[in-house]
Amino acid sequence: MAYALIGLALAGHGGADPAWSARLHGAADQALADLGHALEPLEGRLADLDRQRLRAALGDAAFDAEYAAGRTLDLAHVLAALRAKGSGALVNERDAAVSGEAASVLTPRELDVLTLVAQGLSNPDIARRLVLSEHTVHRHLANILRKLGLSSRAAAAAWGVRTGLV
Repeated sequence: MAYALIGLALAGHGGADPAWSARLHGAADQALADLGHALEPLEGRLADLDRQRLRAALGDAAFDAEYAAGRTLDLAHVLAALRAKGSGALVNERDAAVSGEAASVLTPRELDVLTLVAQGLSNPDIARRLVLSEHTVHRHLANILRKLGLSSRAAAAAWGVRTGLV
């Protein structure tokens, strides 16, 4: 879930609302902290760059306030807010069609890996949970990214949540 929130923040899910993206960053960082996890290095750098962009757009005080507000939200509240904010647009017809197609393209094990990625688990954690080697988890994730035309685990997590597949 934390990776999905970061993916949504990075994708500018808030559109013209950088405050909402700052809140998503706060919520994702808190979810990761609650799990005792940190972002993978690439996603961490991307998130840092996006937070810098949002800070420049909002100003220091507004960014800090929105980010802090995001850290106080529980995930159920964040999901409810995302649904309300999207007015049902989180899963549009194109995403629904693509998710149905992806469900037939991704193997059941790849769907398992995608679900755990969306929950914010690292590759070693996924390997332990699914009783696989880390190399196998890495290969499944690479296949997911290739099949879906995505470039990062955060994007895959966000896509899975947005389409309702995970």
